[in-house]
Amino acid sequence: MAASFNTKTETLAQLNNLPNANVLKIDQELQIPNLERKLLQPGLAVKNVLNADLTAYTAGFESTGKHPGDPGYGVTASGKVVQDHQTIAVDPSVIPIGTKVYIEGIGVRVAEDTGGAIVGNRIDVYMSDLSAAIQFGYKKNIKVYVLDASQQSA
Repeated sequence: MAASFNTKTETLAQLNNLPNANVLKIDQELQIPNLERKLLQPGLAVKNVLNADLTAYTAGFESTGKHPGDPGYGVTASGKVVQDHQTIAVDPSVIPIGTKVYIEGIGVRVAEDTGGAIVGNRIDVYMSDLSAAIQFGYKKNIKVYVLDASQQSA
């Protein structure tokens, strides 16, 4: 695992106070040195790091009050159509629309939508499957890396 983050096992063990770096537990969280420089494709830079609370939403009535066929169904505040593994809803005063972010445990997403309950450091992750959105639940205090706008393309 250390090699995938371009570091040494000994470094991980020391940083995380591990008695044996070769024995890890399922779902064990580890601190990774210089993670923000290693988790992105070359050329992308981290502008800001924040902690956010996460929820999930769908394009359906349960999240948006709209049904398939309604005007604006599945269309985000940015005018784009929602997409799995891409769209998130944000407070644009915290993360501007169009900004790419890396969310720990989720991956790279794009701020394409807003929502009435999405205020401050809260992010709503779009999922097309209602069961998956419900199972996602509420995640508190997740690290979010806001990527440098000068490095982004729409």
